Amino acid sequence: MQRMDKIIQFLGQGRYDDALALIKEREPCASVQNMRSLTENLKELFVYSTELSKGNLSVDGPGKKNYIAMGVKNLHSKLNHLVWQIGQVAHGDYNQRIDYMGELSEGYNWMTAQLKMRKEQIEYEQSHDARTGLLNRTAFMRMVYEEIQARPDSCGIMLCGGLDNVKYINETYGHENGDRYIIAAADMFRSYETSGAVVARISGDEFAFYLHGYGKTEADALVERTEKDLFKKLSQSEVMLDEAVKIRASFGAALYPHDATTADNLVKYASHTMFEVKNNNRGTIMRFSPEVYRKKTDVFERQEKLNDLLEKKSLRFAFQPVVQLKDLSIFGYEALMRPTTPDFFSPLDILAVAEAQSKLPQLEKITYELIFEWIHGHTSQLNGRKIFFNTISTHFMNAPALKKVHPHYRDICRHIVFEVLESEAESTVLVKDIQTFRQELRVMVAIDDYGCGYSNDLRLMQLSPDIVKIDRFFITGIDKDLERQQMLSKIIAYCQSKGIAVLAEGLETETELETVFHLGCTYGQGYYLGMPELSLAKTCVKGQPPAAQGP
Repeated sequence: MQRMDKIIQFLGQGRYDDALALIKEREPCASVQNMRSLTENLKELFVYSTELSKGNLSVDGPGKKNYIAMGVKNLHSKLNHLVWQIGQVAHGDYNQRIDYMGELSEGYNWMTAQLKMRKEQIEYEQSHDARTGLLNRTAFMRMVYEEIQARPDSCGIMLCGGLDNVKYINETYGHENGDRYIIAAADMFRSYETSGAVVARISGDEFAFYLHGYGKTEADALVERTEKDLFKKLSQSEVMLDEAVKIRASFGAALYPHDATTADNLVKYASHTMFEVKNNNRGTIMRFSPEVYRKKTDVFERQEKLNDLLEKKSLRFAFQPVVQLKDLSIFGYEALMRPTTPDFFSPLDILAVAEAQSKLPQLEKITYELIFEWIHGHTSQLNGRKIFFNTISTHFMNAPALKKVHPHYRDICRHIVFEVLESEAESTVLVKDIQTFRQELRVMVAIDDYGCGYSNDLRLMQLSPDIVKIDRFFITGIDKDLERQQMLSKIIAYCQSKGIAVLAEGLETETELETVFHLGCTYGQGYYLGMPELSLAKTCVKGQPPAAQGP
């Protein structure tokens, strides 16, 4: 009896091995066998439940004969299923429900309901504009794509509309009322949803809607019908700010499949047309025109190509000899800008696009940086010869600006003849700036393209350049034109009296060379004397020095 009490005591203390040791000491009989089986089941249940309490849900459960573990095994099974359901929730399946875990079921079901609600809210926010509740651009494009895929043989109309007076309303009534105006416009556009339209706010004051499912022969009639309906609704739409304000908008339309077959292109073409309407005829609707689009696209592409050229500094220089006419020795080289990309035909092409975009200052800065760096690296090769550099403007013709271009700007400037367009000499202020520049850095200055129509002796006297370059159009054929010879002779005589050298540009024949030399030109430049080359080593002077005139 004492041994049995001891066994029960060990069982109560969870000392199952000690209890089994006492049981083995007794003679085998049915009661002892039952006690041993009970003890072994309790030990197995203890080990099993201990592992479960540690969170080890992969533990193997007791065998089928262990009836006292059935409740815990059932709980284990439910826990495993709960873990699986939680995993499903983690993967976005918020339809999981449980009713087998008492109060835990209620908490779990509330949690999944909240997660489902939050998921739906996030999905809504990701696809809708926060201020108006309309679809955003991304969701709009997806739904238009789905409409087209579902009925590819039908016709559709894409309209992009921009509100015409949001800036005025913001400035007059304040931004809060500007928002109210945009929301009122959104509500007006939303009314098209009842007709099956996909409606969106695609940017600040721009909206788009797409109607699909029409016959292919209805294209023109569809635009006309939509225009009438749109402006009827606009005429009836207003928003109360400090006073009643009409909603006004401009629209561009593109048709599927007539103008485009993809959602992206439909929006692109309709938006492009909308901006055309805003710029030319506000408050109307216009259908997409491929011809107008191509012209505008060409301009835009040219702008982008210029931006790319400026960013990558895709320029280099060719060098054409500037020759002393008396012996055809090289006095210097004119640095002629050349693009390294096939997107531009010539330097004039680059200048035209840069001027149209108001980017001449950026272009000028790059040309200065490139030629200064080139001169700094080729000083020994120049061997005292000059580089004639045609400035785009006089913006950099001062020491502070050039200091930012290159740290050795003073030494580099001594190798440069800065060419200033004749028209620049018109401004008295610029003349003074150039004179200060020359004195400060002791550089040479030349007037370029002299004789193009701006010329007079007063400007020459004011600027007093080192060299005057006579324009090629004045030089071409001068050997056969006595009137131009007389005019050039007067210019040369005046320049010589002021100590100014004269350079004839565009010399292409031997007789032109001889004529300008005998008239008194000091320098010459042109294809007859030497072609522009990308390397100084390749430059050479052709022809023979002009013969001296007889007595």
